[in-house]
Amino acid sequence: NAKGIVTMTFSGYTAFKIASFRPKAGIFVFTGNYEILNMLSLVWGVEVFLYNKFVSTDHTIADHTIAVHAIAGHAAADQPCRVRDDWR
Repeated sequence: NAKGIVTMTFSGYTAFKIASFRPKAGIFVFTGNYEILNMLSLVWGVEVFLYNKFVSTDHTIADHTIAVHAIAGHAAADQPCRVRDDWR
């Protein structure tokens, strides 16, 4: 029952793989790769954002959580976000 799926990618593979399952939740992809921004914007269900401010993993996750709440409005800002890194 997730409201959104948030991921990072450099090659675009993660976004393609998640979108191939056609989830009901929104797919929010952050990338630092300028070359795939336009390509990912054409992938089913994907909203892509440029993110090139890599400080630490914790900082990046916090930034993404805030961005998704503010931009998409899929979940209220006071709702918890579950972070998963086991998409293997």
